This record gives sequence, structure tokens and C-alpha cells, in this order.
Amino acid sequence: MVSPPLEAGHLPDLLRDLHTCLLRKGLLRDEVDQTQRLQKRLENRIANAQKALQSHLDAIKSLRVTVHDKEVSIKANQQQSAKYLWQRNQVKEKKEYDALTHEMDNLKQINNVLEDEALTALTAIDEKAAQTPTLEQAVRTAEAELAQFHEGQKNAEPDRARRLQETEAEVAHKLSRLAPEARVAYNRVFAALGADCLAEVLRRSCTGCHTEVTGQQYNEVNMGRLVQCKSCNRLLYPEVESKPASSG
Repeated sequence: MVSPPLEAGHLPDLLRDLHTCLLRKGLLRDEVDQTQRLQKRLENRIANAQKALQSHLDAIKSLRVTVHDKEVSIKANQQQSAKYLWQRNQVKEKKEYDALTHEMDNLKQINNVLEDEALTALTAIDEKAAQTPTLEQAVRTAEAELAQFHEGQKNAEPDRARRLQETEAEVAHKLSRLAPEARVAYNRVFAALGADCLAEVLRRSCTGCHTEVTGQQYNEVNMGRLVQCKSCNRLLYPEVESKPASSG
């Protein structure tokens, strides 16, 4: 059964309760946003750790290819040098002999360079291989943190969703009890300020903008009338058990 709109004298209590619900709804939404941001950070941490590991493994693979290519070149040069040696043993002319010797010496120098480069690459492979367990552990740690997060959210997420749904229903119920003119004013201010559209008058000042209200406004607020702060346009409601003051 739908409750009828409240009389003006009950407006302060309704606005106060509505403000409480709006603030609670905002906190719940902030909690949802924070949870989503945390989940995104954890997912990014996994992605970054996996990317670092993959880049590391690709580098090792590239080094192994480099070693293989150099070993192939070294073997090919050795085979070519062996052919030159056989040819040199067959020649009779010193000029041909010297030319083949020069070619063999050149291949030997090339292979010396290739062997040094292959050794450097092998050393780099060993160094990187020693780092692999650390990078793999970083991935496992990041995945474990996300799994732990999801485990913690198993109960928290449904409970948060339930509380948010209940709060939204409570807000809708309280809005339904506003008199038509109050609802129009609320909708207008809410469109501009959102959940911050209401403010308590505390020690004769609007708690939204900290501007002092006039005596007339103060009395009207405490009489249960619909009053907007002249400075920030928030709808005002009185502090609990506040007393009307003389106007002026």
C-alpha cells in the first residue's frame, strides 16, 4: 500500500531521513566503485606480470636463435675451411697455396668472432634463465591476490548489492511521500547537485555551504516549510530539537 504524501509539519523529518538515505546510497556506490577499481588494478597487475614474463622468455628464445645461427655459421665455415685445406694440398703453385691459406685464415678469424658472440649470448641466456623463477613467481602472486579478492567478494558483493537495492527502495519510498511542490523542488535541485541537494541547518548555518541563514529562513525551516538556501540552493531541514528564533 502506497503511503500518502506527508503534511508540511513532517517535512523536516522526511528530508532528514531522505538525506541520510542519499548519503548511505552514495557511500555504497563509492564502495562499489572502489571494489571495481581494486579488481581492475589486480587484473592489470597480472597482465603486467604476464607481459614481463613473456617478454623475458621471448628474449631468451631470441638469444637461443642467435646462438643457433652462429653455430650454423661456424660449422659452415669449418666445412669450407676443410675444403680449402684439401684444395691447398692439391695445388702446385705457391700463389694458389698462399691464396687458399689466406682464405682459411680469414674463416678462422670469422669463426673466432662468431664463437665469442655465441659465448656472450649463452652467458646472457644463463643470466636470464636465473631470473625466470622470480618472474614466474610474480605472475603466481598476482593471480593469487586476484583469487583472494574474488573469494572475499563472494559474500561481500551480494550483501552490498542487497543493501544498495534496499536503500534505493527506501529513497523511492520517501520521495513518494513528498508533497507535489516539494517533489518538484527536490527534482530541480537534485538535477543540479545530485545527492548533495539537501543540507541541515546547524547553528543557524547551512551545512552545505556554511552560509548563515536569515532569522526568517531559520524559523520557516523549523516550522516545516520548504526552504532553499539562498547561497547554494540546497533544500534545508532543521537540526534535531532546534528551537525557532526571533526573526531578524
